[in-house]
Formats: sequence, C-alpha cells, structure tokens
Amino acid sequence: MKVLFKHLIAGYTGKMDDAVIYYNKFLNKVIIRKNPQMPIGEHHKRFKRISQNIYGLQPSQGYRDDLYLYACNLRKIKSHRYDGILVWNNLYSKIMFAMAKAMPGTVNLETITRAQIEAENLPCRTVRQAVEAGLITAVKDWQTLTHQM
Repeated sequence: MKVLFKHLIAGYTGKMDDAVIYYNKFLNKVIIRKNPQMPIGEHHKRFKRISQNIYGLQPSQGYRDDLYLYACNLRKIKSHRYDGILVWNNLYSKIMFAMAKAMPGTVNLETITRAQIEAENLPCRTVRQAVEAGLITAVKDWQTLTHQM
C-alpha cells in the first residue's frame, strides 16, 4: 500500500505493531506493508545456507559496480522498472539462482566455490557472460560489463 502523509514524516522507517514502513528512493514513495509471520521451515534454512555461500564468494568491487550499472540501466526500461532489481545484490542473487536452474547437474549453490566458477567458466563470472548465457536480459551497454567476479 502506498502511504500519503498530510505533513511528511521525514525519514520514518521501522516496524509498528504488525506493519513495516520504509521509503523507497527509486519509487519516491513511502511504503507500508504487513509484516509476514511465517514458521521457519527447511526451505528457509536451505536459502540461508545458499545465501551465506554465494555472498561468501566475495565478488570483486568491479563486478559489483558492473551489477549496479546493469541494475540502473534495467530500471530505465519501462517494462522492467518494478522488477525488484534495485541494487547489485538483488541482481547477483538473480544471476546465481538462474544459473543453478539452467545447469542443475553442474551447479549446486550450497557448495559452489570460486575455484569451480573459474575452472568450469560458469556464466556468472561476468555480467556480459550472464547476458550471453540468457540468465538476464540485455540492456544498454551490456557488452562493456566485463569485470570478473
């Protein structure tokens, strides 16, 4: 739900009762949503292990900058403006999960290592390779995003 204030509350974010309130600078809106209450299941624990492993690979600063530039260029396309890819880590997760889906026998995100990525020349090494492999869509100047992970 979009929230409108008669007198804008500057910078108010956080939790209130069972709601979460935050400001999205890309949408230029304050958003309030219900805080979900879910029991922790095995799929949550698996997602946690995967996230810890893929972010434990520590992508280089150049690679993260390329991901951020890609995300900025993707937001300029009207059909992708609200895809949820606002910063580099959203795109990084999307690339890794798309790669695991495209290569189920080769890639296991719970155990993937940087050495495996380099040895098998997996498409997540650069943003350009990810676009060429079809993991993400092509945007303006995607050919120049060649910093390695």
